[in-house]
Amino acid sequence: MTDVLLDTTVFVDAYIDHPAVRVLLAQIHNGASRAFYSSITVFELWLKPMSRDEEARHRTLLAACNEAPFDSTAARVMADWLRPQPRSGRRRLLGDAMIAATAASLDATIFTRNPRDFTRFYANVQSY
Repeated sequence: MTDVLLDTTVFVDAYIDHPAVRVLLAQIHNGASRAFYSSITVFELWLKPMSRDEEARHRTLLAACNEAPFDSTAARVMADWLRPQPRSGRRRLLGDAMIAATAASLDATIFTRNPRDFTRFYANVQSY
């Protein structure tokens, strides 16, 4: 069984029934993959206005996944990754670094439409 951490793009694209996301969700449903999400993903989803239908679909997908904890080990890894970055750019990278550190702590593959957001920190990224 493969562990995957679903980036925010997966939730957005699940709502529009993206073919690659449909395949991933089938793998999760049949037990070939175990899915996780970051609390940052929930924050990013709820930050923008959405319809009741979109919210309901996000809640359904979230319920099919496990919330990945962000612990002190992940925080140290994230700090190590961000320390070399210019102070002025760190804030912009916080969410992506947090998601990547969470995936690293689980040894999970990040599934995303935007791999460059994460590959600067973590190599185990699958794009679609």
